[in-house]
Amino acid sequence: MVEFNLFCSDRVDYAEWSPNSLLLLCVVKRNNTIEVFSIADLSWNCAFQNEDGSILSVRWAMDNVHILSLNDLGLQTVVWSIRDTRVYLLPGIRDLHNACAFSSDGKWLALLQRKSVASHKQQDSVCLILTTNWTCAHSFDISTVQASSIHWSYRDTYLIIRDHPLYPHYFLYSLDGTLCFSSLDARSTTHASKDVSNDAIKDTSNDAIKDTSLGFCSVCVASSLPLFCVGGCEGLLQVVDSDRLLLLRELCVFSSMGAQNTAGHGRPKQEVLERWRREHPRKKEEPPSAVEKTIMGCPGAFFFEMETCAPTAAATTAVMNRLGSVKDIGVHQIAFSHDGRFIAWKENARPSMLWVWDVKRDCLLTNVVFVSPVVAFQWSPIECRLAILTSNQTLYFWKQGELVWSLLPNRIDGLRSLNWNASGKELLLIGLDSYQLCTL
Repeated sequence: MVEFNLFCSDRVDYAEWSPNSLLLLCVVKRNNTIEVFSIADLSWNCAFQNEDGSILSVRWAMDNVHILSLNDLGLQTVVWSIRDTRVYLLPGIRDLHNACAFSSDGKWLALLQRKSVASHKQQDSVCLILTTNWTCAHSFDISTVQASSIHWSYRDTYLIIRDHPLYPHYFLYSLDGTLCFSSLDARSTTHASKDVSNDAIKDTSNDAIKDTSLGFCSVCVASSLPLFCVGGCEGLLQVVDSDRLLLLRELCVFSSMGAQNTAGHGRPKQEVLERWRREHPRKKEEPPSAVEKTIMGCPGAFFFEMETCAPTAAATTAVMNRLGSVKDIGVHQIAFSHDGRFIAWKENARPSMLWVWDVKRDCLLTNVVFVSPVVAFQWSPIECRLAILTSNQTLYFWKQGELVWSLLPNRIDGLRSLNWNASGKELLLIGLDSYQLCTL
């Protein structure tokens, strides 16, 4: 149900809610303007005109008052205020979503900078901005080749900095610029002294990881535990304790990791269809149900289901997509459950497989194989329930030892993402030009 309409000066190219969900930011690139609307007061709105080049990206600050914008030249970052006409200028960065990060309380902003030094060389550095007056409080150089992203660790103790995917480096720096953790040192120490109890994981650490030549492409920080995960370009996942500065586990999806509880199981489609018809009989004049159409419309001769079974090895012969770019490989999607108990991740070269790691038991809980590629997945904010959306218009809900699924009542073209409501009772499915709101 549409409750109100907001009208911009021209076509909206990007929109983003403020952290308190009361303000809506809209970018109109044709006019090179940023327009802000209030949901609490529909008569209020403001606009900012960017005259120094085209707008490349924008984002909200954590205080719901300031807006950061970056032009296409990347020479400076502009901070606008919706309360007054003051404009602050910060050093230019490459990306507002990867090269800068706010602390959990919003008081500090960490920026990744790249500056020229002697002999035409480039040096990466970190600039810490105090958001009360938007001034640089401290800056320090870092030992990366070409830093790609920056994140705050649990409780804002350290800065996690990931290097370019061509280089297998990531580092933890304290706020005074001290190097506290290096992935290369941690890996060599782990291989020399770690006593591994799980044989499958032992094979992963000793064989697959030694041959890793590419770096890391994603970072995910847990919200309730001092843990973070780093995903690699060659199916590698590392779990790190940021309190003890310890590498807890190294996993590789291309090895024989054993599943503890449930696993993907393939059944002939005809068998699944006959079982469905026995359980749901219909008259001859009635048309086939949506479930029957889905089963027979899936490509291949098998339909994958979830079943509780004995420990088994992950399927090492899953069909891989033709690789067209670097984004087609690697662990780009990682998600912690709300309590940090489980980690779910997907490797892009195997888009139909999903892995779930049990942090408490330190084992692979399940590897799920779907009949269609996984488009998006997200944990519920109130319980350990994982919502999974696949490209064949099917929505799955996974819990430990259980999986339920439902066909979308109305087809959504160009499925892109899903988002839970904060209450955990509603789910928004977003497509190319439409969306659906699901109530549980």
